[in-house]
Amino acid sequence: MARLSLRGLAKRYGTVNAVRDVSLDAADGEFLVLLGPSGSGKSTILKLIAGIEAADGGEIWIGNGRVDTLAPGYRDVAMVFQSYALYPHMTVAANLAFPLRSLRVSREETHRRVAEVSALLELDGLLDRRPRQLSGGQQQRVALGRAIIRRPRVFLLDEPLSSLDAKLRARTRIEVTRLHTRVGATTVYVTHDQVEAMTMGDRVAVLDDGVVRQIDTPEVVYEYPADLVVADFLGSPPMNVMPVEARRDGDGTRFRADGIDLVVPGPLTPLPDRSALGIRAEYLRITTPGENGPMMKAVVDEVELLGSDRLVWATVGSSRVAVRVPARHRVSPGESIAIAVDPAGIRLFDAESGQLMAGGKSLSPQ
Repeated sequence: MARLSLRGLAKRYGTVNAVRDVSLDAADGEFLVLLGPSGSGKSTILKLIAGIEAADGGEIWIGNGRVDTLAPGYRDVAMVFQSYALYPHMTVAANLAFPLRSLRVSREETHRRVAEVSALLELDGLLDRRPRQLSGGQQQRVALGRAIIRRPRVFLLDEPLSSLDAKLRARTRIEVTRLHTRVGATTVYVTHDQVEAMTMGDRVAVLDDGVVRQIDTPEVVYEYPADLVVADFLGSPPMNVMPVEARRDGDGTRFRADGIDLVVPGPLTPLPDRSALGIRAEYLRITTPGENGPMMKAVVDEVELLGSDRLVWATVGSSRVAVRVPARHRVSPGESIAIAVDPAGIRLFDAESGQLMAGGKSLSPQ
């Protein structure tokens, strides 16, 4: 295995900049997730690494060698596609063995590796079957096995679970994570699914419009989005964002806007001229008027039952916010409520640049 480095990577399709000056590293053995909406450039980056597409600028390094000048077959990477791309006329055993043909691996070594990979992925009883005789999850494991059997330095996975149903996708997600732990391969995994990104990645790189907006651990990316683009994309529901005026108020900070007048402990500096207050739904709760602490008055718009939770959408002044409450907590559209604010969840953004302010973390323990 080896470290993967992208340095100023760029790709254009006509007048469209699909990837713009992307620089990031995946450490040896790391599971790095590229997360973003359709058209964000994440799959294009994977194709550039694999050599399926040629970069218009920048460099790709694997280990100590630059590989963007090499043909795909010489980059020592293996890619698993969304469609699995199995050969329909071949058995599972033949599909697994196929990548070794071009490497001129001996018949004895090929048999040994097929047995090793089939045992690892629990495919022993399926080796004589053809792809059409397999379930979606089994086909996905064969596709992974075909990549593993080559023993490449870097694995590239392009939304490999997206064609599975929800139950099978959840189970296979765990299998892929366990497999990575056992194999210890440097892996770049592309997805638009936030659950996959948060549960599988050692780190997550959030992309938008061909640009890496943030790269960090799942916890940091979720709790401290680097800008309003990440705050709006990540999370279900996304982070509540309200335009406010932020000013020092004694030993605390006051946030004011239409329907909002909050004072929270701890001064935030520097304060931007135009501010946006961000807070996730789990840091809000419905309470009774008169309770001590930061609070907002709101009117309920709609309520969504999510099983064990309810998602309450409410209007605060000119802003719409989501509050996550236990399912037993019942409120109705049109009802006036008071929303208590946990100061630990407050994030302050510069409304002009969209960037998280340096002081945005100071209200929460690190």
